[in-house]
Amino acid sequence: MNTHTTTLPQSVRDALETHQRHRAAFESARDKVARLRGDLQKHTKAADAADAEALSARNDAAALMRDTGASMKQIRDLKGKERAAYTLAEDYRAIIAEVQLALEEAELEAGLAKGAESAAYSGVATAYAEGLFEALGDSLAPLQHAVRALAHAYGRQAVESGGAPWEQRGYRSALDAALARAHSAITASVKAATFDASRDPVLSLAERPDGLADFKVVSPATKQIKLAEFARRADALRTGVRNA
Repeated sequence: MNTHTTTLPQSVRDALETHQRHRAAFESARDKVARLRGDLQKHTKAADAADAEALSARNDAAALMRDTGASMKQIRDLKGKERAAYTLAEDYRAIIAEVQLALEEAELEAGLAKGAESAAYSGVATAYAEGLFEALGDSLAPLQHAVRALAHAYGRQAVESGGAPWEQRGYRSALDAALARAHSAITASVKAATFDASRDPVLSLAERPDGLADFKVVSPATKQIKLAEFARRADALRTGVRNA
């Protein structure tokens, strides 16, 4: 933890540490998905190449079979090459099914990790904002004094005139009217101000990981449904291997 973070309230430091853990978990899940997607692409290309090789050997064998001058050895060699290529393609398809299942499981984990990271970042934002308000302390004194002075002035208006404008606008007391004036001034000031979380000295410490947009947040109900589905598919894959 650097010098800057050690000066922060404990609640903010705890929230930052929690976010760092969840960010790392998401990045790990994200990278696993990327690896599996790469593996799936490679295996798919290999299976397609084996299918193409088998089809080519089959066509060549068919052409030789029509040639009365072709030797049986040439034809048998081509048919053997065809069978071997088809077997290779089938083996790759079995691997693809396993990788596809692993990929979907990894994508589910990434979706869960995304939700946890998002919640952790919200925890940082909330702890930080609450801390800022708690730290205002005496800095609110000028505003408090101004509101009380305005309430006093509004009260004098009511006494002197027998009916002040703020009473006609429906305010129950001079203080309510003064608070409304303060709220209006604060609202205008806040709306005119700019805020960039990425440049905030504290929120920028909770760096968001790349790749969040690539995954959907997974609800607990969806998680349970998906886990049951994955278990069924894994069992089917194991059964297929035993029966092969």
